[in-house]
Amino acid sequence: MITADGFGFMTEAIVDQHFVRRKRHNRLISLVLESPQRLGVGIDESTALVIGPDGIWRVLGASVVVIYDARSAAITAASSRLGASGITMHVLPSGSSFAPRRGAAKLP
Repeated sequence: MITADGFGFMTEAIVDQHFVRRKRHNRLISLVLESPQRLGVGIDESTALVIGPDGIWRVLGASVVVIYDARSAAITAASSRLGASGITMHVLPSGSSFAPRRGAAKLP
């Protein structure tokens, strides 16, 4: 799996695009478990994540944004097979918001 650094606008997250349509869940979960201090953000086609000056993320568009949060998860040691328990997943349609510091989502 090839990953690359982005522009540095969201240093607390790993972002993947065309997420739902191209079935990229496994890829993003793996990356989040390797870097559990970062949120995994899957933005689907025709959808946007707008970051407000207050730090709140807002979802706009035709599909959803999926967020994986493993910051409080139990994760297997790096030397063993990848595994985890207690990952939080949010599926956020347009009109939803997410407070990344608190890990709190609000649906429309």
